[in-house]
Amino acid sequence: MSTADVVIRDARAGESVALSALMLRSKAHWGYDTALLESWRAELKVTEAMIARGEVFVAQRDGAVLGVAAVVDEPPDVELDTCFVEPAAIGSGVGRVLVETALARARDAGAHTMRV
Repeated sequence: MSTADVVIRDARAGESVALSALMLRSKAHWGYDTALLESWRAELKVTEAMIARGEVFVAQRDGAVLGVAAVVDEPPDVELDTCFVEPAAIGSGVGRVLVETALARARDAGAHTMRV
């Protein structure tokens, strides 16, 4: 699957629930048991406040969201707080596109380092 047709856009107001669910599906893909996933539910979350601050962006193809990432904190030291890919798209390069976008956005904002 090519990433040439993957579009990056800012997350939109009202998408926090769907993006948080994507994060849990992505984490579940790696075989974690249900109890452990539930214990992470509060942490694996995109909030409407994060979206409003412009921290969250998504990768999509043909209108379908394939991944989500968020860069938080203020330059010069920012953090890649979130980076998750829809299970069907894992291994397709979408994660790489998200990380490359996060790095570019951090640099453009004046960051010198990005924690993961």
